[in-house]
Amino acid sequence: MRRFRTTKGMIIAASLALLGAAACSKGGKGGVGGGATLAAASPVTVLPKETGFVVGLSLNKLRGTKLFDKLAAKAKEQEKEKYDELKAKCGVDVFQDFESLTIAGDAKLDEKKLVFLLKGKFDEEKGNKCVQASAEKEGKKLTIKKDGKLTEYAVEGESESLYAAWLGTGAVLVGPNKEYVTAVADRKSSLKDNGAFMDLVKQVDQGASAWGVFTAPAGGEPSGPFGELVSDGENAQGLFMTVNYTKDLDAKVGIRYPSDKGAKGIVDKVNQAVTEIKANPMFGGFLTGFKAEVTAKDGLLSLKLTEQQLDMIAGFVESQIPMGMMGGGMGAHPGAPGIAAPPPGMDVPGMGAPGAPAGGVPQGGQ
Repeated sequence: MRRFRTTKGMIIAASLALLGAAACSKGGKGGVGGGATLAAASPVTVLPKETGFVVGLSLNKLRGTKLFDKLAAKAKEQEKEKYDELKAKCGVDVFQDFESLTIAGDAKLDEKKLVFLLKGKFDEEKGNKCVQASAEKEGKKLTIKKDGKLTEYAVEGESESLYAAWLGTGAVLVGPNKEYVTAVADRKSSLKDNGAFMDLVKQVDQGASAWGVFTAPAGGEPSGPFGELVSDGENAQGLFMTVNYTKDLDAKVGIRYPSDKGAKGIVDKVNQAVTEIKANPMFGGFLTGFKAEVTAKDGLLSLKLTEQQLDMIAGFVESQIPMGMMGGGMGAHPGAPGIAAPPPGMDVPGMGAPGAPAGGVPQGGQ
């Protein structure tokens, strides 16, 4: 099986398709397989039975949060010319017009079965116009043509194309394999008929800031993250997660096993590791909102972080990122002597800022 691999051509085509597609529009052409019906449908309704993983991101929920606004402001600053041009030519605001993004594929991560479902304020006609404008701006020759029920986006000099099934106004399904995108858009099968997967879906909140469901590939030795989750002789069968983020963060992860034996084993292992981390004055305070428990066959892990704790983590991460990676932002430049000091409250004992308590991570606030 071919695995996910990032090629220059796919990056260019995907970037053009996704950035250019967000043209604001009230009307639009029908599209594949039911148009408006599919555009309004949940990802679970659109995806096929053989789906092995789904990750959903709600930009509507994240928009307006401190982290989103900070990243958006930095991106606008670094790409001001491109941002202003898209907005002027196409009526596009990439930070306002996208509503949600869903990424899905099979359990073996076969690149042919990778699809993106993007929803927002756009339609095919204006989206294609903006895609072409973006390509010209980048000095690329992009060919857009109908290929059966799909629209093909091909960059000259690149061997791979991207295919889009427009599902009516406000939704587009994108992937690298024409046959698979067509099959998904035509709804040749339904994920709702995959009982094991749907049982995991029931454990998540699809309306959260982010959510995901993953199933282990059938047969063979567990690999990837599942290779690390073998517990008391049992292989994990699936993972599910829900993340809610406004000011505070509330994250929940579940690990499904064939029986409660595996679930108990993984929870015991995690609790032991967390106990050791909590003894570290630099990081322990961040785990006061952590909980691990067993529910039937699931090992459930949850973590709550306050806005103050999130700010401290973000500040520390920024201080460690080389300046070149931040576009001239915070942090030590590569080659600079030493590493930037951690922000107040995250200092290593004995190395804190003057007058700051060692390991001053807040211990409560949940």
